[in-house]
Amino acid sequence: MVAANIHEIYVIERKQGDVPYMDTAVVLKAHDQERYLPIWIAYPQAIDIAVHLHGPQMQHRPSTYELMAQLVERSGARVEAIDITSLQESVYHATLRLMINGKSEEVDCRPSDALGLALSVNAPIFVAADMLAREGFDEPTVFAAEGVVQPLALNAAA
Repeated sequence: MVAANIHEIYVIERKQGDVPYMDTAVVLKAHDQERYLPIWIAYPQAIDIAVHLHGPQMQHRPSTYELMAQLVERSGARVEAIDITSLQESVYHATLRLMINGKSEEVDCRPSDALGLALSVNAPIFVAADMLAREGFDEPTVFAAEGVVQPLALNAAA
């Protein structure tokens, strides 16, 4: 596993025929190398993660990720780390590593949920090394072969 952090949330503006649409991706960056891994996520999760990264002053109520963090903490558990483990049939998979009553447990989850929770509790993020080598890029925005790629702007999203 390779330690990583969230580099940025990007919006990719595209067209299907004459109809414009948007995709969103969270891009992870390896700590020890210039390697980036884009993970396509839904727009609402992209907004929540971007608020954690860039705009915590915008939050007036707890986000879903903060609720998850409170539930984990109040149950006596602790998030040890999150792992982005595999890509299967174009879907990324993640695992939460929890410490519960002194015992290590792993929970399968969506990468967007794992990343949002990791931000909420300041847990480390890891990516499978072979997947990063195979699916990653040397630059953060080259993953979108078509369309306009730009960082998600919170003022426009909120």
